[in-house]
Amino acid sequence: MATAKENKNSQSFTARIPNEIFESMEAVKQDGEINAAFIVNALRGEIARRQTEGCSKNSLVTAIEAQSRIEVIVLKTNKEIRLLIEVAQEGLSITTRPARSESES
Repeated sequence: MATAKENKNSQSFTARIPNEIFESMEAVKQDGEINAAFIVNALRGEIARRQTEGCSKNSLVTAIEAQSRIEVIVLKTNKEIRLLIEVAQEGLSITTRPARSESES
């Protein structure tokens, strides 16, 4: 009995595969694995790779933008830390000056 090319869960299609690709597939298939299972897994992998390919470009742009914002924050923080150090050093120099004796007053 002939089967339809499409049913509720799947579709059947015919494709020509170069001999060297077919031979490579046969060489790496697991014992008992059928061609259809190998091809379906390969298609799923390729679909996932292509879907994430676009995401990784967007992720890279986002990461570069984040790095730029971080650099601005670091520069600002560096300036603020230097200011705090200057204030602390001034405070230390005031408190470490020798006290005037009453005779100097």
